[in-house]
Amino acid sequence: MRITIKLFAYLRDYLPQGTKGLEAEIEVKAGATAGEILKGLGVPLGECRLAMFNGITDTDPAAWMQKNLTEGDTLAVLPNIH
Repeated sequence: MRITIKLFAYLRDYLPQGTKGLEAEIEVKAGATAGEILKGLGVPLGECRLAMFNGITDTDPAAWMQKNLTEGDTLAVLPNIH
């Protein structure tokens, strides 16, 4: 299935090579969780703080990492602030 991933600040470094800006459309397995998708991109999960699923914010990484995405969803992730 295809989803849009948006990674903000220094997390943009983990977007697929050749990506312009802060978002990319990627192919993931059906029913993949947010955590699986981020891990597959090499994103350090401990650096992820806040996620938005189709514009709806979730501030609990323990919960949102387990959320399943569906075809056409948008996952946006903001990092911890150091």
